[in-house]
Amino acid sequence: MPEYSPRDRHGPAAADYLRALDVLIRTRGERCPLPLSSHTGQSLFPETLTRTAERQTRRTELRVNRRFSREAREREQKRRRYQYRLAQAEIDLAFHTPATVGSWYSHWQHQDLYEEDLQMRVYAWLRRFPSGQRADHMEWEGEKLWRVMLDISDMAGELAPHQQLADRMALPDRLFMYRLKIVLADYRQCCKIEIYAIT
Repeated sequence: MPEYSPRDRHGPAAADYLRALDVLIRTRGERCPLPLSSHTGQSLFPETLTRTAERQTRRTELRVNRRFSREAREREQKRRRYQYRLAQAEIDLAFHTPATVGSWYSHWQHQDLYEEDLQMRVYAWLRRFPSGQRADHMEWEGEKLWRVMLDISDMAGELAPHQQLADRMALPDRLFMYRLKIVLADYRQCCKIEIYAIT
């Protein structure tokens, strides 16, 4: 602590030191105004330095936790939006036959969905049709989806009329299907998906 010297005419007055000491004592070392040095507060109230460091650590942790929470929420919202789009694509696919699936692919290939996710659903969908049961999915291993869709389209073009009819008969009956109701909450809560039967 700087020493008060009455002979030093250029130094702070005794009243300034007393006011500064009053503030230092009243705030228990939280504030250490001039002419006192910061070291004075730390030496007289060492616990203040610890408290200040703890507060700063807590504030930093809160900031980091808030940022991580916000990022986690954004990731979850992004995941839900993706799952919502993927579910829409799967429902739309359910009402196509191998002969009409080209229009489905034209639409959904530009909707920011991973090709592997679409491809898995196409393979599962194709097995529902009589014409698709003879297709060997192993032949398409490592192939791009556009190539698979081209093969399906070629295969559908070679079907006889009665085979095309059999494929159409494999489509789900819309009257007895479950309908997907999408409740779009505001984007902060993302998408909720409710499945309910048509009555």
